[in-house]
Amino acid sequence: MWGLAGATTESRLFDGGEVLIEVVQYLKPAGKPRSRDYRISDQGILNIAFGARRKSDFNTVYRRAEAFGATPNCRPVHLPGAGSVVYVNDPHGLSVEILRTKPGLADRIFGFEPRPLHKRPDPDTRRIEHRIKINAPVGKVWETITDQDNMAEWIGFDPVTVRKEGWTLRHGAGSERLMRGPLGAGQVVEQVLVTSPQESLRYRVIEGSPLTCHQGEITLKHSDGHTELHWSIRFRPKVAGAGAFLQKVLQAKLRTMVDDHLKPYIENSTAGGVSATSQTANTATAVR
Repeated sequence: MWGLAGATTESRLFDGGEVLIEVVQYLKPAGKPRSRDYRISDQGILNIAFGARRKSDFNTVYRRAEAFGATPNCRPVHLPGAGSVVYVNDPHGLSVEILRTKPGLADRIFGFEPRPLHKRPDPDTRRIEHRIKINAPVGKVWETITDQDNMAEWIGFDPVTVRKEGWTLRHGAGSERLMRGPLGAGQVVEQVLVTSPQESLRYRVIEGSPLTCHQGEITLKHSDGHTELHWSIRFRPKVAGAGAFLQKVLQAKLRTMVDDHLKPYIENSTAGGVSATSQTANTATAVR
């Protein structure tokens, strides 16, 4: 991260009590401006937080932040018996949290006192999956499931549009697709998390899902001249007690989508005049 050839930086090291805080700014070359849809969680780091035990220390840090030019999202919130919290944004747009907690229950509520592993909740509590053999080469299947421009032909949403292109490939990791449900049933946004060409891809739903921790994974495997496709989805229901019902509904929808739409779509297009050998070669070239 630091010491890149040809780059000039300015850094400071601060004593944060129990930790050291290093702040580095790139001066040359200047950083790229943020995109309009930037979120503070884009790089996997939400923000930095300064904590206090006493209300007077909390107020002192907050006043110093305001004097520096930081803009609070709202006035500080003081929770009786728990503590205080406020988020401020510095002149560069960086988010900083100022927090006060009392030892004991508040520490457990905010996560400062880790739970034993066996008491930690699973991020997802339900799982569905479906396997099927498709009479087409792996390259053709991979090309189809990653081609978001033509995904409406089989996925059950119409239209499907690429809202954001991937970091290196249009349909690769980082890309986002906006999918509208039939008969105005709302819209869903899925984000591709990681891909391993012609082997697997993972994605998650970031908008519009009635579920939480909604993630999916598709894996491909060559098997006796066919392609074995395995599709799995993990999620947690937002409404307690609805997990079994949603699991049954989604399992049926997944099976219908793969068996009745994706499989015949791929096999019919493969039989349309392109040989398996040439199709695989073309797909491999496109991936490279």
